[in-house]
Amino acid sequence: MGLLRYGVFVLLCITSAITYAQGSTATIKLEDYKGRPVSINHVPYKLSVVHFWATWCSPCLRELPQLVKTETKLKELGLGVIYVATDNRDDVQNYLHEQDLGINALLDQYGKAMRHYKIKVLPSSVFINADGNILETHHGPIDWEGQAMRNKLQTLLSR
Repeated sequence: MGLLRYGVFVLLCITSAITYAQGSTATIKLEDYKGRPVSINHVPYKLSVVHFWATWCSPCLRELPQLVKTETKLKELGLGVIYVATDNRDDVQNYLHEQDLGINALLDQYGKAMRHYKIKVLPSSVFINADGNILETHHGPIDWEGQAMRNKLQTLLSR
């Protein structure tokens, strides 16, 4: 039975889907991986991506450096990423120290934010406008450096 569950999980991780949640608002109240409380009720960027990932999720780990690069390239245009790890503090701290990605990660070990955003697959990304409204949610890995995503981000940032 464990192998079947693993196979279903892998299939879900590989399969991508987009769901829209027009009009929903973005609220995150978590701690960062250093134990500091973080409450974000109004996102400070023109476009924010709340990105859910885990240290045990290989598609997440392949995607994370691409997302960091994309955020760096588009930060001046108003893109910001909120990285939400679903692991325990020690695993996240060790991973971020080893990889030296230069990001801060919020912790959602018990799935509070995942339930709020209806996230069931890792990685997943929630796109939020400057008013704090959810534009869409993308379930599964994204090619952040691909032309399709670059076009999408440019469009969302130009609104």
